[in-house]
Order: sequence, then structure tokens, then C-alpha cells
Amino acid sequence: MSKVTAAVTEIHQYLTFWHVLWIGLGGGFGAALRFSLSQVVRHKGSHWPWPTWLVNVSGALVLGAIAAYFNDFGYEPAFFFWELGILGGYTTMSTFAVETVALAHQRRIGLALGYAISSVFATLAALMLGFTLAGLLS
Repeated sequence: MSKVTAAVTEIHQYLTFWHVLWIGLGGGFGAALRFSLSQVVRHKGSHWPWPTWLVNVSGALVLGAIAAYFNDFGYEPAFFFWELGILGGYTTMSTFAVETVALAHQRRIGLALGYAISSVFATLAALMLGFTLAGLLS
């Protein structure tokens, strides 16, 4: 048996119908939350993609806190709902990538670079902050 086949078999044995259901329910809720926030935050006339930037940074902050919690207390169905489901549906790497390329195609190279760099550093900082704050509270 290859390493890939062994890994897939191990994942398949661990994931149950209920895990997949929790991920799907959370993902739908997270996507709806992202859409709602993007409608509230949208600024007309601004070239900066604020909705996606704020979603990804706030998602990373919450992800850090949730990861710290589950790191201390173990994984359970709530992990699948919150981390893989809600935050997986809420945050969006693909939209970030499309918006970065769109800015570059519009010849807003500085803005594209600023958006890409600030997105990476802000999400990493937010993730570490969430992880640290949750660690202090537990």
C-alpha cells in the first residue's frame, strides 16, 4: 500500500457522516456570514478590497483562538463545525488571489503588492494573537 493510499484510508476511517455534516453546516453558515460582512463593509470608490481583507484577518484571529482551545482540549465534532466548517467557509484564499491579480491587471501594482503583503502578515499576526489570547484565558 502506498503512503498516499494509507493516508486516504486513515482519513476515511476517521471521518464519519456526522463529521462531514458538521463541516457542511458550518461551511454554509461561514459563507453566508462572509457574504453579509462583505455587503456591510463594501466601500464605493475604494480600490482596496476591504471586505476580503477584513474577513481573512478576522477569520485568522478566531482560528487562532479556536486552534488553541482544541489544542488544549482535544478534537471533537465542534472542531469540525467551527474550524473546518464555519472558518473554512468564512475565510477565502481564492477571492484574495483573484482580487490581487485583478489589481495587477488594472496596473495597480503597488496596491496589489500592498494588499498581498499586508494580507499575509496581518492574517499571521491575527492568528498568533488569537492563539495567544486564548492561551491566556484558558
